[in-house]
Amino acid sequence: MAMRLAQTNDIWRSVYKKPSTFVEVITVKYREIKDGPELQFSLNGPITLLCGENGVGKSRAMRALHQSLGGGLNDADFRPAIGPEQPILLDVYAEINKVGADGEVNKSSIAGIESISECLKGAEGDNLVYWFDPTLQIPYLLHLLRHDSSLSDLWEGVSPRKLNTEELSDLSSLVGRSYVAAEIYEIEDYVDHNVVPYFRVTSHGVTYGAEDMGLGELSLLFFFWLLGRVSDNSVLLLEEPETFIAPHSQRGLIDLVALLASKKSIFVVVTSHSGAIAERIPSKYVYLTSRIGKEVNFLPNPPRSILFDRLGLVPPKSIVAFVEDDAAAKLAKALLEAGNSKYMSHFWIFIAGNDSEISTILAKIKPPSSDPIFFIGLFDGDKRGNIPRSEFWANMCLPGNVCPEQFLQNIFNDASVDLADLLNKPREVVATALASVDGKNHHDWLAGLSSALPMSEEELFRCATKAYSKIDPEGLKGFIYEIEERVKGRP
Repeated sequence: MAMRLAQTNDIWRSVYKKPSTFVEVITVKYREIKDGPELQFSLNGPITLLCGENGVGKSRAMRALHQSLGGGLNDADFRPAIGPEQPILLDVYAEINKVGADGEVNKSSIAGIESISECLKGAEGDNLVYWFDPTLQIPYLLHLLRHDSSLSDLWEGVSPRKLNTEELSDLSSLVGRSYVAAEIYEIEDYVDHNVVPYFRVTSHGVTYGAEDMGLGELSLLFFFWLLGRVSDNSVLLLEEPETFIAPHSQRGLIDLVALLASKKSIFVVVTSHSGAIAERIPSKYVYLTSRIGKEVNFLPNPPRSILFDRLGLVPPKSIVAFVEDDAAAKLAKALLEAGNSKYMSHFWIFIAGNDSEISTILAKIKPPSSDPIFFIGLFDGDKRGNIPRSEFWANMCLPGNVCPEQFLQNIFNDASVDLADLLNKPREVVATALASVDGKNHHDWLAGLSSALPMSEEELFRCATKAYSKIDPEGLKGFIYEIEERVKGRP
């Protein structure tokens, strides 16, 4: 199945806009050992990240989750029968979305392993739980391919599936190597395995098989093969999928997962130490796992500073934006939050003072030999069509054709906006506040409204961008897209 890697930001946004058609929330209660304390976590997908230092219990939590789903695996699983002691499952609850014959989504609550496991069966009774654990699977597969001579004889009798042009493009992008041909062989019912995959590729005039690949390349090909077998409305467990592979490929891997989740409505749980993976998943769906003695805690939506400082999930590039004034800084931050930009966690905004100072500052900053920091000038919307060119850095405008205060004022005056509902204030309070600032210039209007409600100016801009995302969704998306394309070095 071809899985395009283009337009990944739109894909990520689409994943979190709609609920999974199977699991929406799952709560698992378990003990790590027989006399250990009762532990519990709740995951709310569709793609959830468990992160934390080594030894805090992420892998045991993943095994407890697997047991709560019935303990079965699809025949695409390929792992040796080894591993630490299984945790003791106490209970499991899940919120399930089922699509009826009329196309309507019906929500239901399900408790118990047997009930949930029954929901994870395909039309032919096959298990719909997939688990990718490269630390176990890939060295085992490579050892088998290199040392089991009987397998090499079996490839000759199997017709391979040849990847088409789109699949080759995706695979080349994922691995970071140009493939002109790739074939996938599958040996069924081999010893203790339902299926054993084998890969043969051609790159730069050389054809070679899986037994001659390194762990990273083999891991990515195996992962690509596995994703092609994942069924609709299934569960995908990823245990440190970044193992063996470079950061570029880690990013491509999780983007492929997002595309699959969007197309097939799968429920995904990831354990990872990878910054390239963590930066793609919204904070709401990140759980920091920590341990004190036998107690294991799962903190949802942890502060990004903790993720960066404690776990080293350092963003690949920091962005420094210069704006004209305080209002522009507040609007820019609110837009980045509303647009769920992948750069939000490492976007720094500084106030230059006015538009000419933005140009002066950027003109003085020369690009370093390496580029961990990107600088950009964000001018007010009323400078649109008249912003100066920068020799080294990008310049662009905030949305609209007016200054930030007027942008907010225009949004609040839009007839389609229910301002009391947007601000979560009584209508009489909002009406009184608006009356108190009627006729004031836009600078005094913002300060006066903030004082009269009372709400901080940051909150007002946040509410305004929330409304803007509904009034002009393409405008917000275009602003985020322009920033991210500029950071990539595109005009």
